[in-house]
Amino acid sequence: MSQPGPPESVAVMIVTSEGQAEQTPFSYFAEQSTVVVATDSGAALQLLRTAANQARIYQLLIIDGRAGVENFAGLASRVRKISGTETMKIIMLQDGLPTSTEREPDIDFIVLDPLPPQRVGQILRQAGVTVGLGVESRIPASSPGEVGAVLLVEDDVVNRRVAATMLEVLGLRVGTASDGAEAVAAVEVGGWDLILMDCLMPVMDGIAAAREIRSLPGNQRDVPILAMSANISEVDVAEITAAGMSGCLSKPFSVDQLAEVIGPWFTELKPRGGAAHQSESDSTVSTDDVINDEILGRLSERLPPDRMARLVGTFLEESPKLLDRMTAAIDREDFDDLRLASHSLKGSSSFLGATEVTELARQVEGKSQQPDTCMPVVQETVAAFLRAQRALQRRFPTALRAD
Repeated sequence: MSQPGPPESVAVMIVTSEGQAEQTPFSYFAEQSTVVVATDSGAALQLLRTAANQARIYQLLIIDGRAGVENFAGLASRVRKISGTETMKIIMLQDGLPTSTEREPDIDFIVLDPLPPQRVGQILRQAGVTVGLGVESRIPASSPGEVGAVLLVEDDVVNRRVAATMLEVLGLRVGTASDGAEAVAAVEVGGWDLILMDCLMPVMDGIAAAREIRSLPGNQRDVPILAMSANISEVDVAEITAAGMSGCLSKPFSVDQLAEVIGPWFTELKPRGGAAHQSESDSTVSTDDVINDEILGRLSERLPPDRMARLVGTFLEESPKLLDRMTAAIDREDFDDLRLASHSLKGSSSFLGATEVTELARQVEGKSQQPDTCMPVVQETVAAFLRAQRALQRRFPTALRAD
């Protein structure tokens, strides 16, 4: 990596703590002769002034604002006072999305760490930065045959993995966000053809996130948004329409149902009628009252066995965490968290046909404003999950080893 100083062709500056440049998503710049690293604000400002005086303009300034890294807050506004920096793009790398009062107006792009490598090139292209794109081969490109990019916004781990797997099976590239605030930040970066947005999430719900996205500058505010909900009958259609959403997808859904809904935006989706996959135990396990095999079959018939086992394993690992969270929420009378946790369990169990768990979780969600009446139902839900766990393990013996 080059040392601080005004080289003949200066293009990129990374402002970060000593030894941290290789830890940024832009670390592939480190081997380029066009990169300068500054380890404090004073050095960065001096280098920029020197370059400007010599008519050498940086194309890009990356400021590392992650937790545990020296605080460079306010640096961008000081940089903008230097003549010749008007066309330079400034990226701030952060662990989390800043509040409206924390956001600095002189920052062009806020990038959340961790950042998938394939997104780096998209950010640079959107910023109009040409330097460094010669190393584009190091950035994983879209796979051959991909028909588009979908941002999947879902707080529940199981639901997120199920939907992402389905989208990938349909030939789509998938990015994920776990709440509305992360979704807005991802849309600001750009590159999405469609957004699938859960309605009920912590931090910022789907309706609020859609409104934020529609108020963004630039073309990304126009990306189509489809709401997802496990309570489609309770979704206010007028509200999602007013928020700028194009429709609503009811959970749980199959690969074919998903393809039908998103088809208008992707004319080259992979064929929906591909060969069905046989689960690990299709021929030996019969339907019981704990698992609805018709629902489970609609999911598993279009997924490779290893992917299906991985989904089941995730459900078996994540559900006890949700049950513990529900119990803790009752103890501290946290109505909102009780509602969110039971809503997540309801959605994930419905995808896998665990109908008994789904119904009990729905009851808890409905009683979430009366936690004193919920504990017996939560205890019933724990017992129902244990029954579902045994039934799913009989069907998918390798589930807990899938990851």
